[in-house]
Amino acid sequence: MKMIKNGLLLFSIATSTICSAQVNTTQEGNYKVRASADRYFTQFQNGYVVIKDGTRFDGQISLFGSSYRSLSSVKIKTGELTYDFYMRSLKEFGLSDNLINDTPDAFDWFTMDKVKLMGDPNAPAKPSNKRKAVTNNGYVVTKSGAVYQGKMTVIEVKKKVESFSLKTKDKQKLKFEASELSNFGVGEYGTVTNAAVAEESTSVTSAIENEEEPIDDADAYDPIDASFLATKTTDESVSTNGYVITSAGEKIEGAVSVTAPPKIWFATDVTLTTPSGVVKNYANDGSLQKVVFTVNGQEKEFVNYENEYVEILHREGKLIHFRNPHPTTSSMGGDLADALTGAAMESADRELREAGGSVTKTGTEGDTDWTSEEIIKLYAKEYILLNEENGRYAMYIPGKNYRQIKGELMGSAEYLSMDKDSKNVLRKMGDPRATMQFLNAKLYTK
Repeated sequence: MKMIKNGLLLFSIATSTICSAQVNTTQEGNYKVRASADRYFTQFQNGYVVIKDGTRFDGQISLFGSSYRSLSSVKIKTGELTYDFYMRSLKEFGLSDNLINDTPDAFDWFTMDKVKLMGDPNAPAKPSNKRKAVTNNGYVVTKSGAVYQGKMTVIEVKKKVESFSLKTKDKQKLKFEASELSNFGVGEYGTVTNAAVAEESTSVTSAIENEEEPIDDADAYDPIDASFLATKTTDESVSTNGYVITSAGEKIEGAVSVTAPPKIWFATDVTLTTPSGVVKNYANDGSLQKVVFTVNGQEKEFVNYENEYVEILHREGKLIHFRNPHPTTSSMGGDLADALTGAAMESADRELREAGGSVTKTGTEGDTDWTSEEIIKLYAKEYILLNEENGRYAMYIPGKNYRQIKGELMGSAEYLSMDKDSKNVLRKMGDPRATMQFLNAKLYTK
């Protein structure tokens, strides 16, 4: 849940979400599904995609995911090129040879009847494969371009729209077969936009965001320059002039002191002393939106993210870059061994925290088995690009996982036209500011 205070987004709960709607303009039954035991695939059919910057590609499309309602990617063959778009890259997609539902999530569908088994009135009913939707403000567009508007009933059989009944304002009663129409929807035709669709929410800490393309071996172990990832260790309080912005949007100036557990990259406590000597203490409970102070002439900015105060590594307008204080991508093996080398098991909590993990005790009495994988969990070092204005984010793991960054970038036709080396520089965050500037210029400020 995100709270808006004075125009600023405040992230103050354990799980943030991204709102990223992609409109599928074609009814489920029009796609030709390929047989698969556990995944949803469709055959290539004539269709189109519109990416986030508004560029449209026409060709043959195929859907991939766990179901029609839960897709992870759309592949399109256009000319001699093939693109495999993650859902976050897309604004709209659908088939071009079939009836298009301009407002797919504006309809409420109802099963029309029940079917009794073997004609026995006492037999349990099974759901019908026939549904209908009724709206007082619908429209249809014929293939010749004629538009009719009014109270409308849509009939769907086996997930495919079959027919329409429409009563216009001048009392005409019209019937149409789906084959006669090009479009239909709810609202005034010509003013309907695809913004009125359901939003798909995905946890910010999800490692793959339902995007199950395997990581190439070359991608998995890229050497990286870790210098830009370094953040100041905040073991000891740092006190200097600065200010805080409370959850209510109030700016309070004074001497700021931030404190963190040993060797942790985020702060948990903030103390502010006002010029009049009043001392205010703030814990990681959502009471602050932001903390700003200066150290050795350099301004530091911490924002409240999931009730921790994380340092902003880079900022470009409303787009910020920081390390995720609550990662969930498991990382074991070598990282665990490195974290525990030379340390007593009883001090594993501190060592694991430094390495991005945590220790959970399984009981309140007796000795703890510090070697148990059930109580020692180590997580990958996740970093986040977050648009403060609308809550849109992309997570990546340096040297291992850039799917969400790639998905953001592929929403730009300019990125798609780049050579491989130029794409890699942006995708792998070799220069974070360059990637952030590109996203702001080509996508986020449009």
